[in-house]
Parts: sequence; structure tokens; C-alpha cells
Amino acid sequence: MTQKHTPAPWFFGKDRFDPVFYTGRKVPLPSTKANLSLLISSPELLEALKASKAVLTSILGDTYEHKIIKEQVKIIETAIAKAEGNLFWTYELDGEIYDADFDSADKAQECADEKFAEECQEESPRNGEEFERCDFALIEYSYDDDGERVIHSRDDTAMLAYEHYHGDLKEHGYP
Repeated sequence: MTQKHTPAPWFFGKDRFDPVFYTGRKVPLPSTKANLSLLISSPELLEALKASKAVLTSILGDTYEHKIIKEQVKIIETAIAKAEGNLFWTYELDGEIYDADFDSADKAQECADEKFAEECQEESPRNGEEFERCDFALIEYSYDDDGERVIHSRDDTAMLAYEHYHGDLKEHGYP
């Protein structure tokens, strides 16, 4: 019976001093035979993806007539960018893409939250006042050979929220 590898997403980090792979729930990735086999075969899988993309684009050119094929090429491009460490996140606010490369959606969201909190502070908010922005998107992208940004996905469901408190946080129900 074939053992299955741990499903994506996987992340790379450090556990004290040692490099560790994590699952999407920040749980250390088990060192199963299936996971190790997948890691060992990664270079060959990357080359296969690059070859597949080259064949598809040489047959179809830059204009993809079939939506399904276009979507598959985009999935291949995203996987290649991720494998090469060339996949980044940023955010868009008011139609303007923030010019910074974050290595995760969480870090891009955190930066956007901080910027939004600063904007809210300029409004001189009242205690307990809440602010929300929905004209916000998280963007996953890579750079092409010419250094241009290639957007792979955008999350328009993300939003910014800020609630202003000053003084004693316990009085507002925070520990």
C-alpha cells in the first residue's frame, strides 16, 4: 500500500536552532517515508514542471484560448516560483499595490493592519470607535525574467479592522 504525504501547505522555519518544515497548522512535518520521498524528488519535479510549462507555452504561445489550460499554466508558474523561492505577498489598498515583498500572506496582512491603524490614529478616534476597510486585497506574486511582477492570486475577501482604545484595557474587557 502506498503511503500518502502530508497535504500542503508546508512552511519552512526554525525550531530553536534546527531548520524544520511545518504544516499549515504550524505543526512539525512528520518524517514519514512519503514526505521524505517527496522532498527527495523535488528537483526532478521542478524540472518536469518547467518542461511542461515550456511545452504548453510553445504550443499555445502567449495567447491561451482555453481557460482551463490558462489556469493550469498559472498553477505551474506559481509552483515553480514557490519552489525557486520567488513567491511573495503584498497588499493592495485604494487600488495601489504596496511596494514590498513579504514571504507570507500573514506578514503582508500584519503590515497592512499597522498602516491602517496609523491612518485611523490620524482621525483622532474616540475610545471604542471601530473602523473597517473592505477595499483591500492580499496579492501573491513572483517576478518574471525582466523583473516585472506577475500576479498569481489575489484575496479580495481580506479586510482591515481597527478598534481604538486608550487608557486601561481591562476596563474594555481585555486581560
